[in-house]
Amino acid sequence: DTEEHNRNNMFSITQGNQGNVFGINGTTGEVFVASALDFEDTFAYSLVVVVEDVTMGKGTSGFTDSIRINVAVLDDNDEVPQFDMDVGLRVVYENEKGAIVASPFATDADST
Repeated sequence: DTEEHNRNNMFSITQGNQGNVFGINGTTGEVFVASALDFEDTFAYSLVVVVEDVTMGKGTSGFTDSIRINVAVLDDNDEVPQFDMDVGLRVVYENEKGAIVASPFATDADST
């Protein structure tokens, strides 16, 4: 049981939590996603989690350890493709079989 095992420890995220998108259970040490992640904004995080030895009613002993947790955010298809130009009206003469009417180009902010 994680909670029983960690009962004399206090956990915290001390680095790498830009925007506070991750949270941590101070008792169990479980790190979780606290708010929406966006691959297009940040595709990776490097969190530092610190554990501190505490004694009930006596505060901290000063004994600590830390671990680096690297989190990769995977892209989700959540962006709308967009054309790079307005095609609008193009003029074509009759009998111009094969004439190019438009060559639209579209981009998509998703990496997939």
